[in-house]
Amino acid sequence: MKKYLLSLLLMGFLLFNVQTLEKQQSVLAYSSQIDVRGAMFVLDISHEPFHDVLDNLYLNLSESGNAVVLNDAKFRLDSRADALFIPDPYTEFTTIEKQMIKDWFDQGDKLLFISGDSDYGGYFQPSHVNNLLTYLESHVRLDSTAIYDSVYNDDADFRVAAVTYGVTQTALIASEGCMAGIMMHAPCAILGYNDSKYVDLRNTTLPNVEVLLSYSENATSYDSDVSATDTDVYSLDNISAYENGNYPAVVYEKISTSGSSDSHLILAGEAIYSDYKNMYSQITENRFYNGNLQYGRMFVNNIINHFVESEYDANQITFVESDADFINYGFPGSGTQENPYIIEDYCYDGSGFFGIYISSTTKHVLIRNCTFFNMINGIGLEYFASNTVVIENNTIESNMIGVIVLESDSIIIKKNFIADCLEGIQLYSSQYAEIMNNTIRECLSYGVVLDRSTNSCEIHHNNFINNSYLLPEAESQAYDDGRDNRFHHNYYSDYNGKGDYAIDGEADNVDKEPNPSEIKTIKVNFLFISFLITLIAIPIIFLKRIRKQNLIH
Repeated sequence: MKKYLLSLLLMGFLLFNVQTLEKQQSVLAYSSQIDVRGAMFVLDISHEPFHDVLDNLYLNLSESGNAVVLNDAKFRLDSRADALFIPDPYTEFTTIEKQMIKDWFDQGDKLLFISGDSDYGGYFQPSHVNNLLTYLESHVRLDSTAIYDSVYNDDADFRVAAVTYGVTQTALIASEGCMAGIMMHAPCAILGYNDSKYVDLRNTTLPNVEVLLSYSENATSYDSDVSATDTDVYSLDNISAYENGNYPAVVYEKISTSGSSDSHLILAGEAIYSDYKNMYSQITENRFYNGNLQYGRMFVNNIINHFVESEYDANQITFVESDADFINYGFPGSGTQENPYIIEDYCYDGSGFFGIYISSTTKHVLIRNCTFFNMINGIGLEYFASNTVVIENNTIESNMIGVIVLESDSIIIKKNFIADCLEGIQLYSSQYAEIMNNTIRECLSYGVVLDRSTNSCEIHHNNFINNSYLLPEAESQAYDDGRDNRFHHNYYSDYNGKGDYAIDGEADNVDKEPNPSEIKTIKVNFLFISFLITLIAIPIIFLKRIRKQNLIH
């Protein structure tokens, strides 16, 4: 799936992520969840990091109800993003990228979480991060050495357990509930930077800088690339604090901006939010440290929960989590197949994270004649009973994601107009869906995406017009990683008129019967009705949205 995840948002599903011990454990080690809802997170792996697998963080953020953008091949940063995670970049940030980050950070109330790595005999160069930190006028930097610990580790001295939590207010918040240390596999340490000099944060206090976590007193710093740079501070013989140990592992800096509030920088010696060696986990890699338990996930989640505010807007969402909610909202219908609950003629426009969200229902529902403009996600559904949801005749325009569905069976999506979104329709872990007679046009990424757990779906008689236009590696307007999905009789604006139309993705699927001309099947009568409702609901509706500029800067 990674290939198509360039600039791709995954709409969150509102399930709290509770992690438990393995079955042989007799007690619950901890319960850690991301409480933030409706925020936007950007995970950047476009600078070729070693730690490029962030699936658990990605899923936990999205399942908690947040939008998540994964930068794969190209760096992008939406101005509306609340947090940016940058793991150990192997390539340099361009001046344009650094200015982009600075402009975003300068808005205020942003979280920037950057991690380094050990020098790996010269493999990792901290200068890429440090140059960015200089551009941001930060007072912390990455050290260019490697940290080892022969006592606190996970069966190897380079699999270091950082065990000493700080005592400042932010450190206490980050470590709340952490009963032991966290794993940092082959990390570096953190330096201070003041008056054009690198300083030892073990004996130097800098304004607005707090050490959240340190390695143990047994830790040692080793310059494995045998360099002699200014950032080899902790490996030098003339260090001013201690000969060994207690090196800062994770540091926080509050940075004043021109925005209405401060922004927040977390700098860590390792990508503790990555899946590598279970760092963003509660279970150690080799079951050696602390009886197989560590607290990396709780530590990171605490930071997210503290620094990122929920942006859920109850006025811009129809939020159904049970059959009773259909009645509570007063939707017409009885929920049977012959008389479904009907959600119709709603206009969702503006700051809302969702337009309509439905989860864990068994009743039949028809979503029709609604409009969704400038939302993060238009329609999101998950875990509903088989063959109970129909999405029909809706206008979904200038959203991040048009329709996203998880764990569905036999959903019908038909006769919708989806345009100017980052991505049109996403299906995850779904089967027997029917996507038909929709027009999906000018989405930056794919018009339809089927993940590897999606099977036996039918996509037919849709118009795919000028999608994937900001996805350089895309060779089609749809993507299929699943199995036994059938594309047929769709119109593709980039079809050359000869033979099959190949669908991107690991399924190696094709549309064997592509339609050579646009299919005129979309009804337009509901557009006028929605327009009138919109005029009543709000004074002005923007018929034209600033498209690419609003989505990607």
